[in-house]
Formats: sequence, structure tokens, C-alpha cells
Amino acid sequence: MLSSLILAAALQFAADTPSARTVEIDRAMLNTRAGAAAAYDQLAAASRAVCLEDNVNGVMAEHRVRVCTADTLDRAVADLAAPEVAELHAARTESRQPAIPRLLAERD
Repeated sequence: MLSSLILAAALQFAADTPSARTVEIDRAMLNTRAGAAAAYDQLAAASRAVCLEDNVNGVMAEHRVRVCTADTLDRAVADLAAPEVAELHAARTESRQPAIPRLLAERD
């Protein structure tokens, strides 16, 4: 069974109509560590791609791309609701807070 996720760049930094990508993931492959890693890599690449499309200009473009990518990937992993992928995401991002809550805390 294939599962499709549509990734849209974080609205905080994106254009009026954010870019989007459809990522198709075979849920059967999520039962293995290698399959979960492959799915995670697909989500990470798609997250960066949509954020690059919407944040190409400006002095802070690379910073906006990093923050947007982190938030978009956080949301994609949560939407996928696959324990192996969530565990891998947590391990790869354990040293950072979710992007948007961190930005809101800095703003206050």
C-alpha cells in the first residue's frame, strides 16, 4: 500500500502560495530500518526542495531555508505517523528544538 504525503513549505517564510511536493511512500517498507531510513531521506529531500523554491532570494535565504526545512520535515514525519521514521527523526534531530516553537519563543 502506498501512502502519499503532500509537503508544503512553512507558511511563515514561504510565498503567498507555498510550493508543494507529493512524496509517495510504500508503507510496507516502513517495517524495516533500511526502509524507514529511505522514506526519511525522501521526506528530507522533498522538504528541502519545497523550502528552496520559496526562499531563494534575500540576505537570510539560507537561514530561512534551514528553518523552513526543519519545520516542514517535522510536520511530514508527524503526518506519516510511522514509528520507525519518527524514531529515526528524533535520533537525527535530538540536539534541536522544533523550528517554529523555537522561533515563537525567540520572538516573545
